[in-house]
Amino acid sequence: KTTLFDVLAGRLEPERGTVHLGSNDVTRLPLHRRARLGLGYVPQEPTTFGALTVRQNLRTALSAPARRPAPSGASDDELLDTILRRFQLATVADQRAHTLSGGERRRTEVARALLLRPSVLLLDEPFAGLDPRGRHALRVGLDALPSRTALVVTDHAADDLLSVCDRVVLLVSGSLVFDGPRADFS
Repeated sequence: KTTLFDVLAGRLEPERGTVHLGSNDVTRLPLHRRARLGLGYVPQEPTTFGALTVRQNLRTALSAPARRPAPSGASDDELLDTILRRFQLATVADQRAHTLSGGERRRTEVARALLLRPSVLLLDEPFAGLDPRGRHALRVGLDALPSRTALVVTDHAADDLLSVCDRVVLLVSGSLVFDGPRADFS
C-alpha cells in the first residue's frame, strides 16, 4: 500500500499504467508538480520540521508554491487559528515539533497538508501508533474536511478509517476485494 501511495504521489515511477489527477495525466510528473495540481500527501514517516513550532510548521504551507487560494477571503492568521482548533493543536501551537507526541505530530502533518487546499489528500497510515486520544483528535479534524477534498487513506485501524470514510475500497494482496459505500462494508 505504501508503494501504491508513493506511485500516486510521484515518489516512485510506475512500471506500467498511468496516474491521473482529474483530467491530468500526472504519471511522469514529480511530486511538487502534482502538488500544484491539487494532490496532497502525508507519508507514513514523520515529516514535521522538528526545530520549528507547530504554528511555524503550519505557516510553511501558507507560503508554499503549491498552496491553492482560499475562496473565503479569510486571512492566513484566521485560517491558521481555525485549523489549530480543528485538529486540537491550539494548546501546543508554540511548542517545537520535536517535543510533540506522535498524535500531535501526525495532526500537525495532516493540518499542514490541508492548508495547501488539495483536491485529493493521500494519508498513509495516519492512525498508526496513536493513542486513543490522538486517534480521536485526528478523526475530529478529518470530520471537518471540506467536501471539495477527496480523502484517500490506507490504515489498519478499521474503526478509525470507517468513521471518516464514505466509500471503502479493500485490496488484499493487490486484488480488489470490496468497493462500495461504507454502509455496505462489514
